[in-house]
Amino acid sequence: MNIEVGGFFSWKEGIHMDEQVISFCTDYFFHYLLIHSPMVRLCIAEHLSGLELKTVDVINSERYPSHKDGKKYVLDITLKDHLGNLYNIEMQNGYISAAELARFQIYTMSMIDLQIQEGVQYQDMRKVHSLIIYTGNPIRNFEHLWHEVELIDGKYEKELYNGLIVMSFLQTKKMEEVSMELARSDFYQLMRLFEQEDNHKEEQTSEVAKEAVELYDRFISLEEYIYYKAIQRDRLWAESKIGEGTRKGFEQGLEKGLEQGIEKGIEQGKREENLKRACQLVKKKYKVDNLEWLKTCTSQQLDYLFDMIIDDINYDEFKKMICHYNQ
Repeated sequence: MNIEVGGFFSWKEGIHMDEQVISFCTDYFFHYLLIHSPMVRLCIAEHLSGLELKTVDVINSERYPSHKDGKKYVLDITLKDHLGNLYNIEMQNGYISAAELARFQIYTMSMIDLQIQEGVQYQDMRKVHSLIIYTGNPIRNFEHLWHEVELIDGKYEKELYNGLIVMSFLQTKKMEEVSMELARSDFYQLMRLFEQEDNHKEEQTSEVAKEAVELYDRFISLEEYIYYKAIQRDRLWAESKIGEGTRKGFEQGLEKGLEQGIEKGIEQGKREENLKRACQLVKKKYKVDNLEWLKTCTSQQLDYLFDMIIDDINYDEFKKMICHYNQ
C-alpha cells in the first residue's frame, strides 16, 4: 500500500524508514544551510531586496509567543541585513493549502510586530521580505516560476507607496522559465539545486552553489543528522497515519467518521512515537537520564520540542521553554 505524504514523500506499508530520509530539498537541511552559510544568506537577501548588502545575520533565535488557541508563531528562518530589513525564508515541500497561505501571511506580518516590540517607530519601519521556495505542484492561480505579492489597489493596479511587506513564491517545478542569462546567476544556480533531488550531485560552477553542496556533505556526516533523521521518520509516520484516517473517513462517507479517523491517526501517529523519540533526542543531546517530565508534555509541547532541539541552549533553559510553552 502506498500512502502519499505531503506531496513529497511516500510511505510503503511494511518498509522500515532506516534508509536516508533527509534529502537535499528538505527544510531540515535548508535550515542548517542558512545558519551556516553567510554566502547563501547574502545571495538570497540581495536577490529579494535588490540591494547590495554587507551582512545578513540569522535572528531566528527570536521566538514569537504562542497564540491563545495554541498555534505556534515560529518562523522557519529569520534573517536581518545590516540596513535592518527582515527576511522570512521557508522551504516548503508539502502541498500548499489555503491554511498554509494564511500561515505565510501571518508569519510575514509577525515580523512587522517584531519591529514594534523592538521600539521601531512607524516611520522607520523596515521592509519585510518573505520567500517560500516550493518544490510541489504549482499553487492554484500561480502558474509561473516567480510570483511576487504586495499590497496593491486591485482596481487601478497601483502598489501601496512604501509598502512594508513583499511575499515571493519560487516554484521549482517551473525552473524551465529561467532565461539563459538568469540561469548563470548565483541565485538561480542555488535554486536549481532544489529543483530535483540529484541536481546537487552535478558539478557546480557558482561559488554559492558549491558551498551549499559542501555543507550538505558535511550535514549528513554530522551527529546532529541523527536528530533530523529521527524527527523526519516521526513526521512521515505520523502523517501516514493521518492519511490513513482521512481515507477511512471518506470511505465511510461520514463527516464524523472522517474527523474520528484523523483524530485517531494523530493520536496514534504522534503521541506515543513522538514521546519515545523526544526522550531519545533529549537524552542524546543533553546526556541526562531523568526525563519523567517529558511524559507530562502535551502534543503541542512535543512538537515545539522538535523545533527547539536544534537550538544551542542549555538543558535547564530548554526544559523551562518546553514546559511553559502554550501554558
